[in-house]
This record gives sequence, structure tokens and C-alpha cells, in this order.
Amino acid sequence: MADLHLYDIIVRPVVTEHSTGLADVQNQYVFEVHRDATKPQIKAAVETIFDKKVVKVKTDRKSTRLNS
Repeated sequence: MADLHLYDIIVRPVVTEHSTGLADVQNQYVFEVHRDATKPQIKAAVETIFDKKVVKVKTDRKSTRLNS
């Protein structure tokens, strides 16, 4: 696996109705991250970029397959 820079790990924040509700109610934030990033890398990137303490990282791999 190649070394990823902090700003390569966090691709973009996900802003949807559901993710906004998570942020408001449960103080959870949703980001699209690089496919090869590990949980420790994601945690380090978020803590460094946003200067916040990360308690837990959950990941979910979405399929890129188009439903037809």
C-alpha cells in the first residue's frame, strides 16, 4: 500500500439529510475517504486536519456497480 498524505485520505465530507442528523444528534461526522485508507490512517487524518479527538472510526465500502 502506498503512503497516503493526510489530505489524500479525506476526500470530502458527505452532506446529506442523514449525515446532518448524525452530526446534530450524535456528534458523528461522515466523510468519503480513499479506498486504501485504514482506520488508524483515517483517525489520524481527522484528528490532525480538524484538531478534534476521534473516539471511533466506522467504515463502509459502497459498491460502484450501477444497478440496471
